[in-house]
Amino acid sequence: MQLNRSVTLEETGLLAQGSGRWVYQHPEVENALIKVMKPRRKPPGLSHRLRPIKRRFGEVRTAYKEYEEYLAALARCGTLPDVLPAMWGFVETNLGIGMVVEKISGPEGGVAPSLHRYIEAVGLGEDLVAQCAALLDALEAARVVAFDLTPRNVVVGVDQAGARRLVLVDGLSENTLFRVKSFSERAYTRWFAGKRAEFMEEVGRISRGESAVVPRT
Repeated sequence: MQLNRSVTLEETGLLAQGSGRWVYQHPEVENALIKVMKPRRKPPGLSHRLRPIKRRFGEVRTAYKEYEEYLAALARCGTLPDVLPAMWGFVETNLGIGMVVEKISGPEGGVAPSLHRYIEAVGLGEDLVAQCAALLDALEAARVVAFDLTPRNVVVGVDQAGARRLVLVDGLSENTLFRVKSFSERAYTRWFAGKRAEFMEEVGRISRGESAVVPRT
């Protein structure tokens, strides 16, 4: 299939949105999504002047850092870890630059629900606990850095055989000025141990219907 370098996104294609991006169904590819960066609300401040990445990439800096971490995982593993969606580059849209990513589908064929919503709806069995642990094992083995590793950024989809699949779809990259975790294995191991504990604690809280707490950075 030949893809157009520029696409028009309609309001009906909006599937989700966060503080920094809109997520649209790709109008030309059924199994792809387009994440469009929202315009900056405030003028650049001191952090913009101090961080070269912010100066160079502007509103697409989040996409740049996310893509960089994706490429790093590919370089370390040789293949893309199954717990990450494929990223297929960028496209111009009528709303701005968009990142084209793999659409993780749920059992009914629509967009997969977040792990947070899935646990609220279905509950937390031992098999799902084990699968959460396997997700974290796979991320650690690939040394993936995810500044926002929470059940809200993990979706519950299905693979081609119809088996349940957990995928980290957002919050990728190291969101700090000095990226120690990206280059120090010792720092990464220590940091990920804390993230693992926080993630599993939150999974437990969701299953018990308790309020979430603000995670440590």
